[in-house]
Amino acid sequence: MTAVGAVATNLLREVLRSRGFSAVVAILVALAWFLPRAGGELDLLSRLRLCVEYGAGVPIFLIGIVTLVVSTGSLGTEIDRRVADLLVTRPIARWQILLGKLFGVLALDAALLALVAATFSIHVVVFTSGAPQEERAFASERFFATRRGFEPLALAVPVIAPGEEVRVEFRGLSTGTRIGDTVLVRYRFDAVPRHETPLVDTSWREPQSDRVVTSRAAVGRDAFVEFPAGVVGADGSFDVVLRNDHALGSDVRIVVSAGRVEALVAAGAFATTLGLAIGLVWVQLAFLAVVGVCGAANFNLPTAALLAGFVYLVGLVSPFLRESLEALARHGVRGAEDRAFGVELFASALEAFLVVLPDFTRDDPLRHVVEARTIDAGDIAWRYGGALVVRCAVVFGLGALCFGRRELGRPTA
Repeated sequence: MTAVGAVATNLLREVLRSRGFSAVVAILVALAWFLPRAGGELDLLSRLRLCVEYGAGVPIFLIGIVTLVVSTGSLGTEIDRRVADLLVTRPIARWQILLGKLFGVLALDAALLALVAATFSIHVVVFTSGAPQEERAFASERFFATRRGFEPLALAVPVIAPGEEVRVEFRGLSTGTRIGDTVLVRYRFDAVPRHETPLVDTSWREPQSDRVVTSRAAVGRDAFVEFPAGVVGADGSFDVVLRNDHALGSDVRIVVSAGRVEALVAAGAFATTLGLAIGLVWVQLAFLAVVGVCGAANFNLPTAALLAGFVYLVGLVSPFLRESLEALARHGVRGAEDRAFGVELFASALEAFLVVLPDFTRDDPLRHVVEARTIDAGDIAWRYGGALVVRCAVVFGLGALCFGRRELGRPTA
């Protein structure tokens, strides 16, 4: 066994022997098993989505906490108790110690994620087998048939008056996709005046077959219309005509915003999407593990835990922080000049932190599963390669470099 493997194995043995970890596993299994069953009387699609959001989402959040505790506590405790002083006297490089600790945490995360995924799979089988045939067919279209979204070409008229219509054109639907039995058109409209228009009445017409689908949806909420896959041309083109079905005298205009309308085409298997989602979660946890291990190697245990917790918190609330910065930039800073300077300085520092630290909600893996969206492995791998893997390498390199120069046996601040 290599030195790195020995360090990783020792970490796993220590964790598995602890009573606290046994309690965490019990809580994890309980949450993954009982949360999806707490929704009451729900249809199959709602229950499956609840199973992802709560049955998998809450346990994965708990696994993130476990990652922070184990990554910071393992090495940090050994340094505080002077056990690391004996370890560095062995024929093992310090970067190998860090790498072994990291691999141990990653192996632990992989096992916990596999446990959550297995519990989720059992729920899917149980819920699906006991559901009526109609609900199973609907869930097959909206949950198990993972789809890729295509945005339309620019609309000539983004605001549609009552009785008027506009052509919505999609191109390239057959590129890299598997045309299934249906094509879904997802839409979300705004209406003017909005306060007088809680519902939007529209009709969708496919010009080639003259198939018309009427639809009523709430303002600002997603709705779907369904067309047979045969309407997609051999060149991947798909056109529909959108009509505002409100009465001519109502003066209710539909506002079609960019990105609010898209065609969804079957493009992958559910098992593949679930596996990629779990893999992306594991990559996110890997960054937390790197921060925790490197922080514990160069700071005392409380400081390392605080640093790793701060990174995790910022990664979870990044969208809120970005929206706050955008609002601050739009409205400016009012008040005295010294106060304005202080707020701008704080905003600049926070913006720099958001650039350096990852956003765990961007490309949310579980959101792809809930919305039955295909995870493009190449696209996600490229973005995650730049956003997380490279960050992991940089943070680990700096942490190993600083740890190599640290003189063990002396307390650090």
